[in-house]
Amino acid sequence: MQKVDDHREERGFSGDVDSCIEYVKVGCFRDSSRPLPELIEKRRPFNWGTPQESINRAVLLCAEEVSKKGFTIFGLQFYGECWSGENAAQTYDRDGRSDQCEMAVNNKLEPCNGDSDETCTGVGWTNYVYRITESMDGVFSAWSDWSPCSRSCGGGQRKRTRSCSNPRPSKCGKPCFGNTEESVDCNTHSCPVCEDKVGCKDYKELGFCDSAKFPGALYQEVRESCKKTCSRCP
Repeated sequence: MQKVDDHREERGFSGDVDSCIEYVKVGCFRDSSRPLPELIEKRRPFNWGTPQESINRAVLLCAEEVSKKGFTIFGLQFYGECWSGENAAQTYDRDGRSDQCEMAVNNKLEPCNGDSDETCTGVGWTNYVYRITESMDGVFSAWSDWSPCSRSCGGGQRKRTRSCSNPRPSKCGKPCFGNTEESVDCNTHSCPVCEDKVGCKDYKELGFCDSAKFPGALYQEVRESCKKTCSRCP
């Protein structure tokens, strides 16, 4: 059974869409007995002028190589050595925690902050451990309720929406495919004709009315005209 560290895990990903690999930060651990026994990749040239770029590249490469072997846990040590093993999920924390891991901020190395999104590396005889995770495809939420009709007559629309949030796709997951909005026609009956004899109260109740001067107009738009034909306009 794979151990789940109680440290808050930060999610990252490696590679392009076709070879995308997701991983989470697990924590910083001592290495006094090779709890991660297999050296997967030796450290490549490290650019001390842009350390974060070098650390990021090392993590991406390590994740890809470890994934090819079917392992799920890997550790970055000595600014770029990639360590793992078949039983790494059970042994990575065998030697206890450490505070000897670093990350780079504004191209300056500083102690690793496990709550940060920045990648970290162990120094000598220390592993910063990551765990490869499965990607999660997006799933649509339920449709919302239909909105009120946009018009009371003459043809309006009702709409409903949904979002790709149940769950949202992870960084390597597939997005949702389909419409996020649907609409249907409503209140397609013709609007009543506005005549001079129609009072203000009637206009207000109709909401919309048709006339040569105000085709499909809102009540407010014919209010001034209404004032001319009745003495009690609200």
